[in-house]
Order: sequence, then C-alpha cells, then structure tokens
Amino acid sequence: MENRKGSQAGESPFERQLKLGFATLRFQDRLEKVFRQRHGKKIAGLLRVSLVFGLLFVGVQLALDYTLQAPEFQRWSFILGGALMAPALVLALILSLRPQRPGLMAVGSMLVALTLGFATLALDAVAADQGMSSRFAGFLVVTFYMYYLLGLLFWQALFTGLLLAGGFVVGALVTELPMAQLAYNGVFLAFSNIVGLLGLYTLERARRTDFLREGALDFRAGHDGLTGLRNRESFDEKFDIAWRVAKREKKPISVMMIDIDFFKDFNDLYGHQAGDKCLQQVARVMSPIGRRPLDFVGRYGGEEFVIFLSGSIEQYAIEAAEQVRAQVEALRIPHAKSKAAGVVTVSVGLAHLDPGESERSKEGFLQLADEALYRAKERGRNQVLHSQGADKNIQTGFFRREVGGS
Repeated sequence: MENRKGSQAGESPFERQLKLGFATLRFQDRLEKVFRQRHGKKIAGLLRVSLVFGLLFVGVQLALDYTLQAPEFQRWSFILGGALMAPALVLALILSLRPQRPGLMAVGSMLVALTLGFATLALDAVAADQGMSSRFAGFLVVTFYMYYLLGLLFWQALFTGLLLAGGFVVGALVTELPMAQLAYNGVFLAFSNIVGLLGLYTLERARRTDFLREGALDFRAGHDGLTGLRNRESFDEKFDIAWRVAKREKKPISVMMIDIDFFKDFNDLYGHQAGDKCLQQVARVMSPIGRRPLDFVGRYGGEEFVIFLSGSIEQYAIEAAEQVRAQVEALRIPHAKSKAAGVVTVSVGLAHLDPGESERSKEGFLQLADEALYRAKERGRNQVLHSQGADKNIQTGFFRREVGGS
C-alpha cells in the first residue's frame, strides 16, 4: 500500500529507492526482481564470450601440460581439466542462453568459479607432491575471472569467494603446506579478494544507480506527474498493443471512460490545490483495478480517466466500473455545487467487445465508450452506462460536446 500511495503522489518506485539508498546492494523486492532480469539480459552476451574464453584457457593449459609436464601430472591435468573444468564451462554456456532466468545463469557462473578454483588447487597439490613449481598464480587468475567476467552480483561473488578461500585453507592443511608459504599465499589471496570485491561493489553500485535513473526517466515519460497513473501518450501505445493482441487471440476487451462530475465547479469553489488532491484521491481508487499485464489505468486528460481490461468477461468489467463509481462516492469528498450529489462522484462509460468478431476499429471502439459516458452525463451522472458493442444505434466517428459543463 505504501508503494501505491507514493506513486499516486507522482513519485516512482525508482525515485523512492534512490532516496532510500541501497548500501547493501539490494532493492525492494519487486525492483530487485526487475533489476536482476535486466542485468541477466545485459550481461548474457559478455558472459558467453567469457565462458568461451575460459574454455580456450583450459584448452591451452591442457596442451601445455601435455607438452611440458611429466606423465603423472598430465593424467591429473586431463582428469581435472577435461572431466571437470570444461564440462562446467559448457554447462554454464548452455544456461547463459536463457537470460530470462538470471538465477540459473548465476548458478552456472558460480559452478564455473568453484570448479576452476578447486581444480586449480588440486593441480597445485599434485605439483607440490611431484616437486614442481606452484600453480597458485592460476588460482589468483580464477579469482579475478570470477569477480569480473562471470556476471555475478556482489553477494553471489562474495559467497563464492568465501567457498574458494575455505577450499584453499582446507587444501593447505591437508597437504601440510609450510606455514611460511601458507601465510605468503594467504596474504596474496586475501588482497586479491579485497580488490575484487571493492571493484565489483563499485561496478554493481554504478549499474544499480543507472538502472534506477533510467527507470525514473521512463516512468516520468509514461506517467502523469500529479496522480502517478499512466498518461495519455502511454495509453495510446498500450491500447494499440492490447487491441492487436485481443484481435489476434480472439479475446474480449473492455474500456471505461471515467469523468469526475462537475469538476470545474469543484475547482472554482474549493481552489486548484483541493482539485489536485481530489484527482489524486480518485486516481488511488482506480489504481488497483488493472491487474493483468495488458490492463491499463491512466489519466486521459484533465478530470477524465481511462481504464481498459484485456481478456476479462463482460460481467467483471461491469462490476469493476460500478466498483470505481461506488468507491469514489464513498470517499465523501464534499462538493457543494454538484448537481448529482453533495460529494464528488464520477460518471462511467463502458464498452466491451471482441475485436476479432467486430467490424469496429479501435478508434470506433473508444468512441463507443465515449458515447456511453456522454449518455451517463445526460441521464444525471454518478452512474455507469454500458454500451453494447453490437448496438447499431450508437454512432461513432464524431465527438460530442460537453453536457452542462464537466
């Protein structure tokens, strides 16, 4: 409810999140979900390139080990590289083809980091056992690869980094690594992780800030600044999409044109500040109506609002329209100059049809609702008038003048 009220005042959830801050790199639940989905789509291409690069790196490592190392080390290199590292990279590459599932992509990236890291530690242990030079530098390469090339968010990378660090400590104890070398390698590993974490934190914070600022701009462009509802430009775009979808899928669509009764008189009597507050309260009543993805609730202009419902049955649309009318009246906003009641009320014109089975254009359908609104005003206002889509007596293609003021 808090989010809805905020948006009614014209403030977007993106702006609210910017004000609240996000030092922990976490948004409120709904925004967090949207951010992760967009992040997944943005980094999917780079992630694929990085995974291919990882496969190339493993291939080069296997080739060098085959050429330069002893047979016993070659065997372990091929087991760990060919049976663990390469399959993990291929699996993550497959998961990256589904950017709409960012959680799965993250799991794939974490699996790659853990597999490469633990396999590198295992090879380092084998090298130490055979008196070969340490391959610990490869473990540091895996650390930076994880932080910057696998598309992980900060907390995902931190969790993975802690697991890798724990693996390093366990491996050092199992192989009885000399204390001096353990301390030396441990310091390098700690500083590498700190640098990686600080860099990733800064990078993700910048990405999240850009996401919020872009979202706030998009919201402003598509929403009415006073009520927080969508605006007329947004309506034109969304209704065109909804109409085409309804026509293609042979599903009905309902439109409500809603007008606050005698709103000009209300402004003249109580002032424009009271008028603005009235518009916000009425908008708050309407905002919960549209629940489906293609539903729409918006300010059409002035004191007029519009709602369209996609795929809803006729009776539901009628009940929703009556709910709006009754709830606005129940606000009990005083209106001494109203000829319909002593409080603020609305008139609603409703049209309902199946675009696939009707000869009407979408413009004609909108005017069908507009004509129904005109008739509701003619008949005394504070009522819902439903105009049947097949009613041939209702003419479209022209516009009515206002009846007795707004």
